[in-house]
Amino acid sequence: MPKKKDKIIGTVVWGDNHSPFMHKASHEAIYQFSKAKKPQHHVHIGDCLDLYAISQWAKDDYTGQVEQPIKIALKQLAEHFNTIGKINPKAELHWILGNHDDRLSKFTRKNPAWVGITDDILGLMEYYGKCKVADRINIIDIRLPTDDFQIGKMHFCHGYYTSKYAAAKHVEEFEGNITHGHCHTMQMYSKGCKGMPRAGFSVGHLMDDSGMEYVKGKPTRAVRGFGYMEHIETSGMFTMHLLPIVDGQFIFDGSVYGE
Repeated sequence: MPKKKDKIIGTVVWGDNHSPFMHKASHEAIYQFSKAKKPQHHVHIGDCLDLYAISQWAKDDYTGQVEQPIKIALKQLAEHFNTIGKINPKAELHWILGNHDDRLSKFTRKNPAWVGITDDILGLMEYYGKCKVADRINIIDIRLPTDDFQIGKMHFCHGYYTSKYAAAKHVEEFEGNITHGHCHTMQMYSKGCKGMPRAGFSVGHLMDDSGMEYVKGKPTRAVRGFGYMEHIETSGMFTMHLLPIVDGQFIFDGSVYGE
């Protein structure tokens, strides 16, 4: 018989939303899931914002797809966090800054007169998007080798490597359990050493096709999806579920979520 004495903690891991190019159907499916499972944590693994308009790569008419792209992105992301806050009012909300999110800080460093304004992501979301849960969002800026974010025995980062062996590379380099985004793929890699297993997970992405126009129609390894981790509160032992989303739907524990 399974043991039910230890408390099980649930964590939804959102990968690469890239607002304003968020895939609506995928987000709606995860909202349904979150309402049913009532997770204690929501971890956004980075690149919640796209911010292509202030990227060094913004040299074509790609940004013309969206009028006022930064303002719209902040509003869309604020609505997203407001939805989570309403569905799971007791959950902890975490946002690990990714390389796209960092574009606001880079812009500010080049334009120091805007310090405290353009680099204040939560303030901008409150102002433009009426974000009601900004004070609940834990911003995590991992820059130094000593910086870390961990839940149970799992460490989280936005991601550094993008090859088809990205999950393996992260495990090898970090020498521990690690969940990441960045490469938009869904992967799992495990490594055992002296009876101590280590595992790495890449959770996919949550952007729509218009945000991927830059690939110009060529096949990619990109997969929409997210991660759901369950861990034992006392020991930290975990199981990570990688859940790909197809046509706005996914299956978990005998139930279909989405359209």
